[in-house]
Amino acid sequence: MPFSSPHLIVVDDDAEIRDIAQEYFANEGFSVAEAPDGDAMRRLIADHIPDVILLDLKLPGEDGLALARELRQTHPAMGILMITGKEDVVDRVAGVEVGADDYLIKPFHLRELLARVRSVLRRGENGRTGHSQPPSQTGDEATMSGSAPRRLYQFSDWVLDGDGRMLTAANGIPVELTSGEFDLLATFVNHPKRALSRDQLLDFASNREAESFDRSIDEQVGRLRRKIERDPKRPALIKTIRNVGYMFSADVTVMDSQ
Repeated sequence: MPFSSPHLIVVDDDAEIRDIAQEYFANEGFSVAEAPDGDAMRRLIADHIPDVILLDLKLPGEDGLALARELRQTHPAMGILMITGKEDVVDRVAGVEVGADDYLIKPFHLRELLARVRSVLRRGENGRTGHSQPPSQTGDEATMSGSAPRRLYQFSDWVLDGDGRMLTAANGIPVELTSGEFDLLATFVNHPKRALSRDQLLDFASNREAESFDRSIDEQVGRLRRKIERDPKRPALIKTIRNVGYMFSADVTVMDSQ
């Protein structure tokens, strides 16, 4: 069944939370489906893949972390927003580690949840169309996508394809990045050797609206370091700048390639 509006699946064993979310997002123009557990979620996804899935951490049977890991492997373009009832940082880090795009702690305001979902949707749309914050095609280049060169960013032993949204190692093997990780790395290669605050990174990477709420940029940086640094515990590419934020210290060479 096709959907013209953004399609959302709410996975939570609390029927009241599912009903509240369903009504709220339906009023905001979403098509919404509900699932109390992983099996019901899979049946819904088999019928139609959602744009975003709201996934509770604590579920009967398989927990949200296991389901998020599975979804990231089987549907890499799907937006995943983890919902947790704990304020334990371990849960939040674990959710991001397995590939969730964002997380939110219960109890939460519905407006905040909507802002997070919209942010995940924007990043997903950028990933599908290639029209994200630079590196990307400009409007003129997009109209000539058949002949325009691809913009490549080379740093250290890596090549980032801004239009294809792909990171490739020196041995030619691609490295999978989540939408959030790509946007963060794209921000770094466009602002090399410049100290950026966490707010600046969130603004550049997510094109954040004023009503949106911050999520932890530190966890995204940690994930990215584990993928591109030779020694993530002693990062040479993404440096921490005390009392400021982070700086991408590598030399970046911009190339065009057909």
